[in-house]
Amino acid sequence: MMKIVRQVVIGYRQRFGEAPEHIVIHRDGFMNDPLDEVKAYLREEDITYDIVEVRKQSPARVVNVTDYGYTTPSKGVASIDRALNRAYLLSFGDPEDLASRGTPRPITVERAEGPTDIETLTRQVYLLAQCHIGVSNTTVRVPISTSYADKAATAAANGHLPKTTELETGIGF
Repeated sequence: MMKIVRQVVIGYRQRFGEAPEHIVIHRDGFMNDPLDEVKAYLREEDITYDIVEVRKQSPARVVNVTDYGYTTPSKGVASIDRALNRAYLLSFGDPEDLASRGTPRPITVERAEGPTDIETLTRQVYLLAQCHIGVSNTTVRVPISTSYADKAATAAANGHLPKTTELETGIGF
């Protein structure tokens, strides 16, 4: 992770002539690699940061209750708990066809560290879930950063990536 963050800062500095002011690190909910070195580096560079956990699991489903029964809620709906810095977000839903998937399953967005409010972070995760390639009539459930990292990690685990770096046994997303 340290190499990735350092490359981001160096690339940004080369492009814009200065370091970024703020970085948001999205982590898959099960990833527990320590980030102490990364956080120390960002502090040395005077870059503020947020660390956001994005988990595919959520303790609930979300539906619209009407006089006539239940309907699929609109995508982009979130239940935000500011006290816990956590949100449950529907990254897909109406108007998309969910007939083959059933009730939309929310994802969990949780701010682990940083100054940005959970509502802003949840909006960013939603927008990143809408940025994807490959399907024109639906969106991915998780933000593109998590989705592509999952695909790359699966490819690496199945031996489909060229072994050209020390990240051969695990992709460092």
